[in-house]
Amino acid sequence: MRKSRKSTKNLNTFGYRETSHALYLNSSFSYKALSVDLGLRGELTYTKGISYTYQQTHTNHYFRCFPSIDMRYVINDNNVINVNYSGRIKRPDYHLLDPFRWYSSKYDYSEGNPFLKPSNIHLASLTYMYKDLLFTRIYSSNTTNDFGKMVILDADHIQNQIERADNYLDIYQFGINSELNLQIGTAIESKLSNDITYTNYSSKASQFKSIKGWGVNFTLDNTIAINKKLSASIYMEDNLPGYYNYRKFRNSFLLNIGLHYTNKKKDMTIRLQAEDILKSSTPKYSYYSNGINQIFDNYNDERQINLTVIKKLGNFFNKTKGRFETSNAEEKERL
Repeated sequence: MRKSRKSTKNLNTFGYRETSHALYLNSSFSYKALSVDLGLRGELTYTKGISYTYQQTHTNHYFRCFPSIDMRYVINDNNVINVNYSGRIKRPDYHLLDPFRWYSSKYDYSEGNPFLKPSNIHLASLTYMYKDLLFTRIYSSNTTNDFGKMVILDADHIQNQIERADNYLDIYQFGINSELNLQIGTAIESKLSNDITYTNYSSKASQFKSIKGWGVNFTLDNTIAINKKLSASIYMEDNLPGYYNYRKFRNSFLLNIGLHYTNKKKDMTIRLQAEDILKSSTPKYSYYSNGINQIFDNYNDERQINLTVIKKLGNFFNKTKGRFETSNAEEKERL
């Protein structure tokens, strides 16, 4: 890193450059009902952060290898089992790297960290599929050096808040998600899905404690055919109280309803959609910082009614010639 005396003539300017080189190796084979795909990806990354104001430069070089394996076993025409493992990398965005302060009030400011490291993620899953009706996946993931911005309170002046980027957490997660597709007669199509997770957040910062707990999500998406031209949709999503993204959330519930009309010629469609009609999609959440419990109760009003009208005006603009002709094609035919 190069350092020199602080310059007061320049504005707070931060430049960032990132170059990645990747090499992929893939192999696949099959034996009877079993098929296997193997992969290996190597990445060499070079980053350079430049503070033009302070005339400081920070460079970073790192090499990572990410293996992957995917095994698919077809039991019969209706039942399939899949086993998957992969390694991944997650890199910080520019706004997380910019070290200069951004003030939201005289008490609060946000700052990035040019020394952030990328996160390494390992994913493993076991999946079972029955026709197009049922999908079930058991999975686990392990993330090291996860990064983000956390609000840190000044223990002496708790009205002062600092939002600072860092590699805060190691995260282990285990869960199961499934999806069930139902057709009830000819009038109702229903899709029910759920995601149940247990997460262990291991803190690497003294201001935050390690926590662990469950998170549960359910969704129900229904389409009801009223007649050949008109149908209704009902979408519900419920997040039970639990731990999500290091935060302890209260219950949230989203309800959307809609109507869909298509005329007999099928050249006009009208959609009417109402979203978050119960005003309950954004829950309170909390976490501890410096031993102080922070409770956030900010509701961003997502309620809205959308009317969409689509009318087809024929295919005049979609007409294509049988072959491409140059602008002087007719002139050439006269020669």
